[in-house]
Amino acid sequence: MGDGRREKNGMRNNNKKRGGRGSRGFTSVELVVVIVVMGLLVGAIMVKNPFSVSDYSSLAATQLVADIQYVQMRAMGIRKAQTIAFQLNTNGYGIYSDNVA
Repeated sequence: MGDGRREKNGMRNNNKKRGGRGSRGFTSVELVVVIVVMGLLVGAIMVKNPFSVSDYSSLAATQLVADIQYVQMRAMGIRKAQTIAFQLNTNGYGIYSDNVA
């Protein structure tokens, strides 16, 4: 059997290439499996996060309008001026009470 050569540990050294083509590249089955797995991962991400950038912009605009209406109602309720200040370095805004008599 074989060419009769043995390695130091007593096991046969089978250097023959299997299948006659060698092990260069991937088989079609391997490529299909990788493509299917990648498709499943992309699908899972899309289901988890179905919103686009325009959706987030719309949500942020709606929240800003609601906050402005809240400050307006608060100012009318406590009868004191309120200020909304936008911080450009943090991309946020805050609500402050003015001390105007």
